[in-house]
Amino acid sequence: MILSDLLNALLRRWYVVLVGLVGTGLLCFMVAARVAPTYESTATATLVPGESTIAQRGNPLLYLDGLILARDVLVRSLSSDDVREPILAEFPGADFSVDADPSTSGPMIVVESTAPTPDMAGAIVSRVVDELPARLDVLQDEVESPDADRISVLRLAGPGAPETVRTAVIRAVGAVGGVGIVATLLVTGLVDGLIGGRRQRRPNRGRERARPKATAAPPHQPVHPAEAAEPAGDAPESPSHRTNPAPSGSEAETDLEPARMHQRSD
Repeated sequence: MILSDLLNALLRRWYVVLVGLVGTGLLCFMVAARVAPTYESTATATLVPGESTIAQRGNPLLYLDGLILARDVLVRSLSSDDVREPILAEFPGADFSVDADPSTSGPMIVVESTAPTPDMAGAIVSRVVDELPARLDVLQDEVESPDADRISVLRLAGPGAPETVRTAVIRAVGAVGGVGIVATLLVTGLVDGLIGGRRQRRPNRGRERARPKATAAPPHQPVHPAEAAEPAGDAPESPSHRTNPAPSGSEAETDLEPARMHQRSD
């Protein structure tokens, strides 16, 4: 019932819906123009074991399985604030992450960056990849690792060409569009309610004006019981009890005149 009422209101006030949708579209366009996209770049590196671990004339890539723990230590060190803050200070507005490559079982390290410009995205990835061997040397110096056992870093790929990411733009446009549609529905319902209420009040006012005003009857005065009961002597006589008045002398003589004439004729 509520959905059908809403649809009917939208159909009746289509002009309000049209204005709301146009306004929402303009706001979304403005937000999309003002919110800049971000750019991402990626690089990959791996750890290589020291000479003492590799057999004579052996391939270092065949001995990568034992470097998983060393990789995790290096990733944790690069993710600390002591390393991140100096690098981020060189690239305002950018960010980076250093993680283990989940697609492989070897000591692969993936470096990803996010920056407001393509050049900055590639530059910060290169900066972090250059920091990998330096940080690894610091860790090995702390444990006093022999030169023959020292692990090194091998860059595999990257930094690649920065990719445009419009996630922030899509989120901003979606938020503005959702708010605009909800506001359009609310305003449409409000306008429909106001106009419908006015139309209902106008016929009622016309009927009240055309209807004659009833005059109030005068209030009945209270009658005392003693006044309501009249005396018997004051009651009017009924026709049966009324006595005819006695005829006057002229009327009596007129009545006796025919009798006298009848006696004379005899």
